[in-house]
Amino acid sequence: MDFLFVCLEAMAAARGIVGSSSGGMVEQRNHGECGRLVPPYNPNQIAKAVVKLLRNPSLRMELGQAARK
Repeated sequence: MDFLFVCLEAMAAARGIVGSSSGGMVEQRNHGECGRLVPPYNPNQIAKAVVKLLRNPSLRMELGQAARK
């Protein structure tokens, strides 16, 4: 549950996030709209999603603005 609150705080701060497609994350955002959802227990997919955001500032900004809304 704490992770969900951290994600909501990040979204309120206009930050795109990467999270697992389990629990409350699915209800809070859509994949590709304001962040990236990856399969649970898949560290390789999490790493790929994080690296993609780190390498693409315009995508981070776009996802962050959508997350804030």
